[in-house]
Amino acid sequence: ALLRRYRAGHAGLAGQLDDYAFFIQALLDLYNVDFDVAWLKSALKLTERQITLFHDPREGGFYDVADTDPTLLFRTRADYDGAEPTGNSVAALNLLRLARTLGVETWERMAGQTIAAFARRLQEYPASLPLMLAAYDLFRRPPRHLVITGRAEEEGVGRLLDVVRRRFLPDLTVLLADGGPGQEWLSRSLPFVATMGKIGGRPTAYLCQGYVCGEPTTEPAELESQLAGPLSTP
Repeated sequence: ALLRRYRAGHAGLAGQLDDYAFFIQALLDLYNVDFDVAWLKSALKLTERQITLFHDPREGGFYDVADTDPTLLFRTRADYDGAEPTGNSVAALNLLRLARTLGVETWERMAGQTIAAFARRLQEYPASLPLMLAAYDLFRRPPRHLVITGRAEEEGVGRLLDVVRRRFLPDLTVLLADGGPGQEWLSRSLPFVATMGKIGGRPTAYLCQGYVCGEPTTEPAELESQLAGPLSTP
């Protein structure tokens, strides 16, 4: 569980929804930097805890605080993405990212229910929830994965990642199949990752849409072409 520390020497208050949502977002972003699955494992555990503490099973979405305080008269749900996005917007996007990274279909549905819980607000004043709109845009797109085989420190892996990082691809889930424990762990959730390996001993990119993968490539220029065009299956 997370604590919100307010003064040195004190344990602090129980973490609220935005504490969990932003921390999980940071863990997912860290995975996209060094591809250490330890970040994903932590994000998975915190998301499970977030659901236990804050999820509203009747209306969908998440409350801002847990119901552990008996003095609470009611529980609110913020509905405005200001200087900091609301916890529900971040949580919806996190659920989608995790669902597609780890193949958790229930979290994909929960993300959709979270978006639906704010449907009236989105219809009446869409500018108030821009990050929730981004989550909705991702929700309506089919899953798209890019799996790169090799270790994160390999030069060939870096060249393939450079192609991805030069483009704005918010719907693309990027995974690293390291040929070791990381790939084995990911394969438990996404079985198609298990069989992916290098071609000719070189780091290789597999672009997949809807869990159907196209022709693998070891060339950055070819990967750039694939990202720009329709999927070409073998």
